[in-house]
Amino acid sequence: MSQVYHSNAKLNKHSREIIQKSQLSTIELSAQYRVNEKTIRKWKDRDFTEDKSSCPHKIHYALTPLEKRLIELVRSTTWMSLDDVVDTVNQVIPSANRSNVSRTHKFPPFKLIFRLLQSPYSAMFCDYNKFGWNIGIL
Repeated sequence: MSQVYHSNAKLNKHSREIIQKSQLSTIELSAQYRVNEKTIRKWKDRDFTEDKSSCPHKIHYALTPLEKRLIELVRSTTWMSLDDVVDTVNQVIPSANRSNVSRTHKFPPFKLIFRLLQSPYSAMFCDYNKFGWNIGIL
């Protein structure tokens, strides 16, 4: 299977291997491949030809796990709307805003709860108490 390259890519895996094995100077290679000399030096110094991952090593969240759990508990016990949860939680957690709280609701167990509650026949086939959910409030 051939490798698919980005339309704007000037160097690919094959050309990086050639650069690493080449005895030409960085100036000559940069002119040949029409890239900066720093790029040539970078690939000559590396011992691999694959691209490095561009995703972050550590993802920073606005809310701590404890704050997320508090939001989950408020939502699951009161079944308030998103804006009401934000107003309630914002008194205790000043960094909580609408997007943070909404993002917290999009992950399990809330995603599963809402999917089960959307189906009109879900009450016939599912015993909600086995999950520990109190839906009698609805």
